[in-house]
Amino acid sequence: MRAGKFSRRFFAWFAMLQAMGEICSWSWPYIVSPVGPYLWVTSIVLLIPGNFVSTWIIQKLFWTSSVPITYLRILQVPTEVVLNGFVWVAFRSAWQALARRTVAGGVSRTI
Repeated sequence: MRAGKFSRRFFAWFAMLQAMGEICSWSWPYIVSPVGPYLWVTSIVLLIPGNFVSTWIIQKLFWTSSVPITYLRILQVPTEVVLNGFVWVAFRSAWQALARRTVAGGVSRTI
């Protein structure tokens, strides 16, 4: 992978983790067994910070409207995935910049 570029593997991991988070988020209320709470926690962890920010945005914009709650939940999915995408790209870019700076500065990687 060249510096400054994002690999297919990066986007594959992002898509896989977001899909797993969404599946857990949508399925945990219907699981009556003790697995349900674990799915809820997994969905929160995999969708951070997009789930919190998108919930806040949708609540501020649409909560008092006549839009049904199911539509609000469906609207939350692309919002949180896009927000998480921005966060992933920002962290990856910062990581690559730090790696380039460390290599260019000649810092040794000894423990």
